Amino acid sequence: MTARFVTQVPQIVAGVDWSRFATLVDVGGGHGTLLAAVLEAHPAMTARLVDLGRTATGAAETFQQRGLHERATAIAGSFFDPLPAGADAYLLCDILHDWDDQHAQQILARCAAAARPDSRILVIEAVGDHHTHTAHDLAMLVAAGAAMRAPPAKALGTASSPSGPRGWHGSRTWPGCGVPKPP
Repeated sequence: MTARFVTQVPQIVAGVDWSRFATLVDVGGGHGTLLAAVLEAHPAMTARLVDLGRTATGAAETFQQRGLHERATAIAGSFFDPLPAGADAYLLCDILHDWDDQHAQQILARCAAAARPDSRILVIEAVGDHHTHTAHDLAMLVAAGAAMRAPPAKALGTASSPSGPRGWHGSRTWPGCGVPKPP
C-alpha cells in the first residue's frame, strides 16, 4: 500500500456511507488496512478480504492485531477466481488501474457474478489528473499494459453489465483526494 493511500484511508472511511452494508468483501484488499479502518468505524459490519496467499496472511495478522478477527476473515485467492458470494458490497480499491481493459472487465465480472442483484460494487481509484504521476503511468504501461483511466470509464461497464455502459452512473471525486464518491 502506498503512502498516498495510507493518508487517504480516513477520507475514504468518512466519505462513504458504509453503514448501508452489513457485509463487505474487499477484493485485492492487501494487508487489510482500509478494511480494518472501515470495520472499526462500523462495529455491526462483517467482512472478508480476498488477496494472494502471503498478503492474505498479512491481512489476517492486521485483523488479529486490531481485535477484528471475529468480524473479518482473510481468504487466500485471486480476483480472477470466483469470489465469496452474496455480500452487500464488493470493494475494489486501487485495483483496476493495474490491469488492461480486458483483465479489468474480468475482475468486475467476478464481482458481478458473486454479487446479489441488490449488492453494490464500489470502485475507488485515482481519477484523471488527481494524484497521477507520469513516471508511474509509464511504468504501469510498460510492465502491465495498464494505465490510469480518465472518467467516465464506460468501457469497463458496471456491476449490472461488466461488459458495457448499461447502468453506468459515473463517479465524483472528493477535492484533493482523487477518490471516487458513490453516486
